[in-house]
Amino acid sequence: MKHCDFFGRELVVGDRVAYIDSKYQELRNGEILKLNEKQATIRNLDDNGLFGDKMGYGRTCRGYGCIVKKV
Repeated sequence: MKHCDFFGRELVVGDRVAYIDSKYQELRNGEILKLNEKQATIRNLDDNGLFGDKMGYGRTCRGYGCIVKKV
């Protein structure tokens, strides 16, 4: 299944994106870790290595309308 961002650009695992953090209502920078049918798991790149790459860590964006792929 093809996943697209707000502007219709195709998303793949490893893409760097800007997304809206639903908890804090802020624009954040991240990298896509996993794509599902209805949501994406994104690693926050603004955390300064606080959590690193620990298992199970990542923000979930429900709906691809809140994600913009960086060019």
